[in-house]
Amino acid sequence: MITLTDKAKAKILRIIEEEELEDQHLRINILGGKCAGFSFDLFFEEVKPTDDDLIFNFDSINVVINPLVGLYIDGTEIDYINSLFGGGFKFTNTKFSSQCGCGNSFSL
Repeated sequence: MITLTDKAKAKILRIIEEEELEDQHLRINILGGKCAGFSFDLFFEEVKPTDDDLIFNFDSINVVINPLVGLYIDGTEIDYINSLFGGGFKFTNTKFSSQCGCGNSFSL
């Protein structure tokens, strides 16, 4: 369904360690708005996933996605990039009909 590059995994593991989030999981959500229509929302939460949630494990990183969100991001690769303007997660999916330059918002 989704993939994390080695750079993304390393950054997430660094955040988990620095913020002491070992008991939490990473949830990926989609929000309406932004320049291309939808944007991604990543956050750590302690709330136990529901029985309906999709759960993925990447090198001890537990990623949780609501099934409806999964329909939108199926096939997405999540990378972490550094640039002159700072770093951030970049989402790439060939099913997106358009994507903004920063790689954080998209339309289908």
